[in-house]
Amino acid sequence: MIYPETIEKFMELERQIAKEKGGFILFALFADELLFDRWDLIVCAPWFSDDEGETVEYLAGEIKSRLGLQELISVSRIAVIKPADAASITRKLQVEHGAIELRDRTFFGVHVKLAFIITSQESPSPVAA
Repeated sequence: MIYPETIEKFMELERQIAKEKGGFILFALFADELLFDRWDLIVCAPWFSDDEGETVEYLAGEIKSRLGLQELISVSRIAVIKPADAASITRKLQVEHGAIELRDRTFFGVHVKLAFIITSQESPSPVAA
């Protein structure tokens, strides 16, 4: 089941992190193919660590501390992707701190029943002073 308040919470999380760390190239939630109430968080940002595990740990900690354990549990995985891979979405969709709802699309060669693209941009915003 889709909970609009969950999407709103992730939108706010993305805004907060972008303000503190810098903009995202891609921040999106894809509904898990088997468990419709679970999400794959797909992310890309120029400020991510070269260590993917460190980036995933950081984002999981932010979800847990800012949104709560329930929202962390709703994320089945966090996929950190490269800007070149994100380009398949960012070239077609431009949104920042919003939520474009897409249904029955193919991303990265995988069919996705439901996706919320919260940020998709080729040039992220600089860190606010």
